[in-house]
Amino acid sequence: LAWCDVDPAYCYVERTGGGTTLSGVDGVVGTVRDRSGNGFHLQAATDAGRPLLRNSGALYWLEFDGTADAMRAAFTMTTAWSRYSALKVNTYVAGDRIFCGGSNDKGDVEMGAATGTIRYILQPDYATPATGTAYTLSEAVSGTSGTFSANAGTPTAMGTVAATDPGGMTVGAYWNGAVHAAYGAINWYGSTVRVAPFSAGELTNLEAYYKAKAG
Repeated sequence: LAWCDVDPAYCYVERTGGGTTLSGVDGVVGTVRDRSGNGFHLQAATDAGRPLLRNSGALYWLEFDGTADAMRAAFTMTTAWSRYSALKVNTYVAGDRIFCGGSNDKGDVEMGAATGTIRYILQPDYATPATGTAYTLSEAVSGTSGTFSANAGTPTAMGTVAATDPGGMTVGAYWNGAVHAAYGAINWYGSTVRVAPFSAGELTNLEAYYKAKAG
């Protein structure tokens, strides 16, 4: 469905699908081209909300500031979808979420406050992400349930999710179906989304790919 990862050959300054000006290191990114060929490009919500392209050696990532930066691709999902991602948490505050869609925040990679100051990267498991640590993240939803795993760990249940969640892919902010809110400060290396389960072999390949992307 969509394959958007951080490669300087696919990061453009303009907020259009047909950008022509490539972003430079430490410069703003308005569009990340969808490498799947389906045209679901990630785009910044506003010029002021564009992340920065960063680099260290062979590694590239988008740096979201946790204040205004966000990118979104809108598409329709049906009864089954899978997503593989790589990201690093820089800082977070209560309510931050990394991916979300529709009006239902379950089943999505998140950070936020469960109770008190507890932070989590998935509702309802409330796993605490370590700042400065890169994660590979695997999600799979079928019907109204799903599973999640971090760093190729044992999948855990997501809880109840809507068949059409997330209805799109948002990086660096919470999309509640109408507006962006509750931004998270992250380094984002990329994501692959599919409207079908990944096979065991594909999961192995995706883990190796995104682990390398995140160093």
